[in-house]
Amino acid sequence: MRHTFKVTYPDGDMEYWHNSIAEVIPELKRVQKLHDNKVQIDLVPWMPSAPWGYHKPVIKVSGRRERSFRKTRR
Repeated sequence: MRHTFKVTYPDGDMEYWHNSIAEVIPELKRVQKLHDNKVQIDLVPWMPSAPWGYHKPVIKVSGRRERSFRKTRR
């Protein structure tokens, strides 16, 4: 099964990968080694209600420990 991943590099560049998890893991290891483990990868969920094509990443897979831009109040 293929998923969409948003990959953010330390210099701020972003790209989207549309691969299976088995294909992403070795590529992520290779890229992390090149960038001193500072690459952030997010799983982008499919949102059929977003006709303009924007998909907001909500599941953090790895990377920096920054707060999500969606604030929750309790």
